Amino acid sequence: CTSENFGNQVLVTMAPRYAAATAAILAATLSGVASFAPQHSAFAPKTVSTPNHNHKNNHNDLFGTAKSAFFQSNDAVSASSDTALWAATLDGAATQTVEDYVKARGGNRVIKKVLIANNGMAATKSILSMRQWAYMEFGDERAIQFVAMATPEDLKANAEFIRLADSFVEVPGGKNLNNYANVDVICKVAQEQGVDAVWPGWGHASENPKLPNTLDELGIKFIGPTGPVMSVLGDKIAANILAQTAKVPSIPWSGSYGGPDDGPLEANLNAEGTIPD
Repeated sequence: CTSENFGNQVLVTMAPRYAAATAAILAATLSGVASFAPQHSAFAPKTVSTPNHNHKNNHNDLFGTAKSAFFQSNDAVSASSDTALWAATLDGAATQTVEDYVKARGGNRVIKKVLIANNGMAATKSILSMRQWAYMEFGDERAIQFVAMATPEDLKANAEFIRLADSFVEVPGGKNLNNYANVDVICKVAQEQGVDAVWPGWGHASENPKLPNTLDELGIKFIGPTGPVMSVLGDKIAANILAQTAKVPSIPWSGSYGGPDDGPLEANLNAEGTIPD
């Protein structure tokens, strides 16, 4: 859009597509719509019904049918709560379980509960993306449960990712070494909550090889590279030496000399798959 100032008056000229969008928003506002959530979406429920609490062994009753967590102002629900979890479901969707999905693709590890070891936009985007995938694959956006880590600061801010998760665990506040970058805290929460996997996001502990290595010892999947790969590629010098060892053309640097025949530095990986000290 373009603006021209004439004294205290501002004339705004909008392109037709923006004008149409504005008109739609105004129409929704005037008709009493409380939010600007998309009215046609893969997440939007086809039908809405009340969960039957008298049949808790029924899978459909456990999750309820058809109220989406994305476009409703409902509060976060604890996975241990007696209140049934609301979920968006596809009418007539194939009743494929996560176990069936993994088996059909030759996998041997079923992931149905994930710890989100991050906060803010990273945590929000991850939960939304994985719920969308679950909705399209299984017709149930809550086929996979998410446990969030939340600091007192996150709780005070009423962070969106906490509402989107099925449950959360409060962790110490302050700098990230107390929470999202603390490998011991992450692993302790993951073990206590009985999760199948941990999603680290970006930043914080996501590039610390100790996290995938420790989780592997606990039998918990780290959603990301293995410890040895992270150890090598997470260090710029080690990554360059590894590239030179694999004969990948590299930009000249101090390590371009001093190797065999005064050529590029090279390294033999040890048994753990990392470059020896």
